Amino acid sequence: MILLLTYIADPDKRDQIETLYNLYHRDMYITAYAILNNHHEAEDVVQSAIIKLTRNLDKISDLYCNKSRAYIVITVRNLSLDAIKQRKKTVHFSKEHIEDITTEAINLDGLDAYILKLELGKTLATALDAIHRPYADILTLRYYHQMSASEISEVLGMTPGHVNVSIHRALKAIKKILEKMEFETVG
Repeated sequence: MILLLTYIADPDKRDQIETLYNLYHRDMYITAYAILNNHHEAEDVVQSAIIKLTRNLDKISDLYCNKSRAYIVITVRNLSLDAIKQRKKTVHFSKEHIEDITTEAINLDGLDAYILKLELGKTLATALDAIHRPYADILTLRYYHQMSASEISEVLGMTPGHVNVSIHRALKAIKKILEKMEFETVG
């Protein structure tokens, strides 16, 4: 972060980036880690998001409003999903990860539940990536960030009724995708 700030000549822009980082670093990291389940990748995505936001700083009018927070979190979410796409299909487990799994799951039922939770998260991320992007954004704001329909409408500039209709349509789209994915894995 400090290295990035040294390359920004404009002191006002540098202060905005520093304020943005201080305000939203935690939210950005939590969002990236929730999708990637990897500390280092999450940190990389946060840094990439800061660089991307530096280029698009003119799109953020007020750093302290919910609309800015949503824009930043959605940027991180999109970069995290892009990082998942770039991963290889094979899963590599480090020694520490295997030790974490075995210490968390003492019995077989605990291990099964842990693996199921990981798979469910990957499946939901894939399904969210497959639906129309605005629907994915609305579902992310509603269920991950636990924002109300009125808060989402304020952030996205929609009416609360339109938000509720979009949530309903997005859930139907997710359901179709999940049913199709289940059919493909069984068949």
